[in-house]
This record gives sequence, C-alpha cells and structure tokens, in this order.
Amino acid sequence: MKLILVRKKIKHRKNVLYGKIIGYVLPSRGNKFNISGTTVKNITITNKKLAHPFVILQVNTRFKKLIDNVVELLISDDDTGQSARIALDKIEKFRQLIKNEYRIYLKRNELEIMARKLEKYQKEAAKRFSYMNRKSMIDNIGKSR
Repeated sequence: MKLILVRKKIKHRKNVLYGKIIGYVLPSRGNKFNISGTTVKNITITNKKLAHPFVILQVNTRFKKLIDNVVELLISDDDTGQSARIALDKIEKFRQLIKNEYRIYLKRNELEIMARKLEKYQKEAAKRFSYMNRKSMIDNIGKSR
C-alpha cells in the first residue's frame, strides 16, 4: 500500500507575510474584544481606508498629550536646560513613531499639519536649550576647579 501525499497549492494574499497579517492592529483593553459573546484577541485591519479613522483618532490623542507635555516642560523653571532637552527628545520620538508605524495610514496633509506644529515647538525647545547651555558656559568661565 502506497501513500500518496497531495500538496494543495496555498494562495497567499500579498499582505500576508510568514503567517502574520500586515495591517493596523486595533488597540483594546486587555487585548480582548467581546463580539457577540465571543472573545476575540486580535483584530487587524488590512485596508488602509478602513484603518484611517482608527489611526487618526489614536495619533491625535497622542499628539495632544505630547503638545501638553512639551508646553509644560518649556514653561517650567529649569536653570539647567534639561526640560528643553527632554522636550526635544519627546518630539523626536513622536516623529519616529509616526514615520515608522502610522505614516502609511495617514494622509499627506495631516502629516504636514502635525509636522508644522511640531517644528514650532522643536525650534522653541532648541532655542531654550542652547540659551541655557550658553548661560551655563558663561557662568562657569573664570571659575577654576
């Protein structure tokens, strides 16, 4: 008796890579959704147009938190300039997050609006940071040890 193995040709969609679906994963509390009494752990949206409203909502909330945090850091009375450095780091981290994760889901004009707003805060933080560095260097001139 011979066993004959039949291999079925598996059709792969272009957005499936190594068994993982490439797309936007919906955030949920506890990574579980309850749909019609069934618990679903992961929901991935592969269509960019369908994912856009979810992505823009998440990006806008993160952007507002970032702006509030940066403004608070820039207003603070810090003589060393560390708050300006932290603000610059947070702005750059947000830019990289958008570039690496959300850029494909957002429209060009939305990206440009966020970039212009971030650029204003980045310039102000850089100005304060350089001012504090110059101020600390001037204070230390003439002091030995």
